Amino acid sequence: MHSSIYTEGRERGFEEGVEKATIDLITHLYTRRLNRPLTTDEQKELVARIRLENGPRLIDIAFNSSPDEITFWLSNTGLKDKAP
Repeated sequence: MHSSIYTEGRERGFEEGVEKATIDLITHLYTRRLNRPLTTDEQKELVARIRLENGPRLIDIAFNSSPDEITFWLSNTGLKDKAP
């Protein structure tokens, strides 16, 4: 039998792992779409958007936007709700 502390720790670890995997996969997708590594600021902005948005919407943006639109979107932090 596991204690509640063990169970909570395990659940939090699982959630953190899922978040990291999501960030890694979506970052990889945007890197491929832009055909270059993300800048530090773009990486920070994308992580912030991953935490605010749902994954399918971010994937749609990556596939339905040009590299220039994605770059503009990631560089304009005030436009979180105005996806390309």
